[in-house]
Amino acid sequence: MRGVRPARLRATAGRTTTTKIKGSSWPPPDGVPWSPRMRIRRILMVEDDLEVAARYRVELELNGFPVQVANTGAMALTLAIRSRWSLVLVDHRIDGLSGLEVLAALRSDVRSGDAPVVMLSDRHDRDLLMRAFGLGAIDCLIKTPATPAQISHSVPSWVTSHRARLANLPTGLAAHAAAAGANGNGG
Repeated sequence: MRGVRPARLRATAGRTTTTKIKGSSWPPPDGVPWSPRMRIRRILMVEDDLEVAARYRVELELNGFPVQVANTGAMALTLAIRSRWSLVLVDHRIDGLSGLEVLAALRSDVRSGDAPVVMLSDRHDRDLLMRAFGLGAIDCLIKTPATPAQISHSVPSWVTSHRARLANLPTGLAAHAAAAGANGNGG
């Protein structure tokens, strides 16, 4: 329908409602506020501490972001290749695979390779930060000072900046990986 765009309205208990706004244009003209939350489908949170995962999940869902929690690295990889995710939040220390191993596996699989990943850690470790960024993390946060509300607030900018970066790639991630493999770089 011309002149009608979908809008997500925040509701209680993490539920959202979709409505149509008559007379509005899409995309909105400059100066009109618009939330990237409207395009965020799902967030995968990889966290083995169920209490911590529940705190983050509640905050994210109250802000309109649907969340699926994986409590092991293997579960995260299974979920990551089955679906497309708007954002993946990975704890550095998880059961089974480490957060870095999960990040490396996500990046090496064409089905999950373009998902933006944020590494979460319980301590400041420069080596961890460098390795995470080297593997393609878009951000790294220390969980203690970063509250669930701060992380929820950052989600739209992480997703928007990652999408802009992907849009500027000349032929996309799959072509880049194929070229790297053809050059003997191993992908």
